[in-house]
Formats: sequence, structure tokens, C-alpha cells
Amino acid sequence: MMKYILALLVLLMGNASIAAAQEETLSEDELFGRAMEYFNSSKYHEALIIFKKFDQKYALNNRIHAYMGLCHYYEWNYQEASQLLDEVIPNIGGYAPHERSIYYFAAAESHFNLQHYERADSLYKMVLGVCYPKEKADAYYRIGFCNMFTEKWLPAKQNFELALQYYQQYRNTPDLAARIAQLRKMIGGCEKQVEIEERMARQRQIEQIMSRLLQLAKKNKTQRTVELDGQHIEQPQGQPGGHSAAEGAENIGRRTETPGGQSEADSHQTD
Repeated sequence: MMKYILALLVLLMGNASIAAAQEETLSEDELFGRAMEYFNSSKYHEALIIFKKFDQKYALNNRIHAYMGLCHYYEWNYQEASQLLDEVIPNIGGYAPHERSIYYFAAAESHFNLQHYERADSLYKMVLGVCYPKEKADAYYRIGFCNMFTEKWLPAKQNFELALQYYQQYRNTPDLAARIAQLRKMIGGCEKQVEIEERMARQRQIEQIMSRLLQLAKKNKTQRTVELDGQHIEQPQGQPGGHSAAEGAENIGRRTETPGGQSEADSHQTD
């Protein structure tokens, strides 16, 4: 078994050497064509090797740079892909819309997988401006997740609804039935989160109003205390006979003594 594996490795290395030798004899057009053949056959590593040679010679060629980014993206090298594609995206405004949509989407997906949700969100929105209508469903779907992962529940709900609309209109096929069902659940979950946020916002508003009212009440009480401290408060006027109103109240019901030593009440009883 080991001999078989070693023989296979030697054969593969020999084929690779032969292919490399053949590539050395190709013209630039033929070599680029070979790279595109590798790329279209999903042989991204082999294509990347050739694209790197062109990139070294034609460093300002944005399309080669972009294809290198795509090779890294399809190989799941998201960090390298995002860096390469971010470099060329500002310079490809003159490219055909659908070609740009491919680069935008690969860059957005790379950032999404790196959890760079704000950057991914902006790139998916660029995709929406240049892609075919049937491709908008995927972009809205991903934007919804970018919103959800950053707890922007209302935009998430709205973008999931748009994704559902485009899937149902353009891609309502059996292979996407599970995604369409998932979207309905995601929309329902976002609606609940929106309701919670609205309820919490109302509660915060009430608390702010109550806090403001308490502050105003304390302020008014403080002002009233200062005003009273600054005024001369007169004693209540006494009743006739020189007694105050308080003293008069205390004498109510008290028996008044007569000159003979008896109270008026006793005097009336004696009489």
C-alpha cells in the first residue's frame, strides 16, 4: 500500500513538473488562457500560481488582482481574499455590472465569514446595485444576518422580508424550500425582538419623564424653602383680653372661678 502511495506521489509530481515546463514555453496570452482554464475547472490553486506571475509583472492590472482574490475566496482563504478584493474594488467602476457584482459578492462573503458585518453589509448593498434580480435574494438574505448579528432587529426583519419576496418570485424551487421556511421563522423572531425593543423604549421614556418630574418637584420645594426663610413670619394676633388664640383655645371648657373662690359653674349650682 505504501509503495502504491509513493508511486502515485511521484507520478503527480512528475505531471506537475511537465505542466510547469510546458507553461514556460507558452506565450502570455496562452498562459493566461491556461490560468482561466484552471479557474473555470475549479483548480484555483493552480490558477493562482499563474495569476501571481502575471501580478508580479503587471502589478497595476486590477482584473488579475481580482481573480487572485476570487481564487483565495473559493479556497476559503477569506483574509487574503478580502484584502485583495478591497484593494481593487475602488478601481473597477468601469467594468461590466455583472462582473463587478461577482467581485463585490466574493468580498462581502469573505468579510461576512470573518465576522466583519458592517463592511460585509456595505458590500452586499453594492451587489444589489449591479446584480441580476434573481441574485438579489442572496444579498438581502445576507444583509438580514448582518443586521441580526449586530442586533439591528427592525432592518433585519425588513431585509429578511425582501429576501423572502425575491426567493418566492425568482427562485421558488424545491432545493430552496428549507431556506424559505427558515426565512419565515427568522422574520417571526425579529418581530418579537422589535416588540421587546419598543416596549423597553417606552419604559425608558416613562422613567425619563418620572425622573424629570421628580427633579422639578425637588427644585420647586427648594425654591419655596428659600423664600420662606427670607421672610419675617408674624405671630398670630391675640384674642381680646390679651390672650392669644392658642391660649383662648386652652381655656375652652375651663371653669372660671368667682371672687368667692367658687367657679361660675359651682356658683350656679349653689344658687
